Amino acid sequence: MEAWLPALLQGQTDAAWDQFLARYRRLIFAAIRHYARDHDDGMDVFAQLCVRLRADDMRRLRVRAEDPAPRAQFSTWLVAVVRNHAIDWIRQRDGRRSRYAAWQQLP
Repeated sequence: MEAWLPALLQGQTDAAWDQFLARYRRLIFAAIRHYARDHDDGMDVFAQLCVRLRADDMRRLRVRAEDPAPRAQFSTWLVAVVRNHAIDWIRQRDGRRSRYAAWQQLP
C-alpha cells in the first residue's frame, strides 16, 4: 500500500498530497523532461498535472491505488499518466503535426 493512501482515506488530502509529492516528484519531473525539454514548459506541464491529480480530492490517484488487481506497478501507471498529459499539453500548445505537411517537405 502506498504510504500516502492512509492519509487520503482519512480525509487528510493535504497531508496525502505532500506525501505523494515527496515520494514521486523526481519520477514525475524525469518523465516530463523527456517530452518538455524547456524548463518553463516542464513547469507548466507539472502545474497542470498537479491540478488534474488533486481534482476531486485526488480521486484519480485514490481509484488507482485502491485497485485490487492492478495490471502494473503504481509508478509505471504514473509515468503513463504523466506521458499522456505532457503530450496533450504539447498538442494543445502547438497543435498536431500533419503527416501531409511532413510529406510536402520531402524531396
